[in-house]
Amino acid sequence: MKMIDDILTRLGIKSGRDFENENTDRKTYVSDDKIKNFLNSLKDKAKKVGVVVARKALQGFYLLLEIMRNPEISTIDKILVVGVILYIIKRGDLIPDSLGIFGLIDDATFAALEYKRLKKIVTPEMIRNANQKAENQLFDWGMVDIA
Repeated sequence: MKMIDDILTRLGIKSGRDFENENTDRKTYVSDDKIKNFLNSLKDKAKKVGVVVARKALQGFYLLLEIMRNPEISTIDKILVVGVILYIIKRGDLIPDSLGIFGLIDDATFAALEYKRLKKIVTPEMIRNANQKAENQLFDWGMVDIA
């Protein structure tokens, strides 16, 4: 979980105060206020890219939160999700992205493998929750009329 905590801290949605210890069990959470502040920092960018792209990005973000907050999903599964996301967005790949379509082969392969694995982990309820939260956020930003 340390890697996940570090990633959330770098994104600005988690700080050292978000840790909670009970006896020997270490529980980690990200406050709703931190998430709201992070998303508000993206409001202008979302309006620039448009509602379609913003909706997909928010759905993915909220689904990631659903995965990370679900106690039934193992730590290794959570690390793999974050690892694949980081691999896809980072600059150095096995096959450099500068090679055009050939440079996307490794990214697409990892994404496809992770998608197949996620289909076994993610429930329809998690997807519905993520989609509804994304719609609510778009409504709050004034990008859609009905939430």
